[in-house]
Amino acid sequence: FEVGQDVALVAARANVGENTVAIRLTDPMGNSYGSSIALPVIGQKIAVSAPAIPGTWTVTMKSGGEDIASRPFVIRS
Repeated sequence: FEVGQDVALVAARANVGENTVAIRLTDPMGNSYGSSIALPVIGQKIAVSAPAIPGTWTVTMKSGGEDIASRPFVIRS
């Protein structure tokens, strides 16, 4: 997804009910920002934020070290 010059913060969050999942944001310079891991027994909400850098970012969800894409992402600006 694209981040513009007028953005100060990039954030992602998820409410995960059935799996151990983590979110990772990667900025245009290759820096990665990771969330905590959702453990259904402890807590289902995970979030990550990073200082905005204009350009193309990626968001990845991982479970057990593997990328997952079982649900579509909703990008809001």
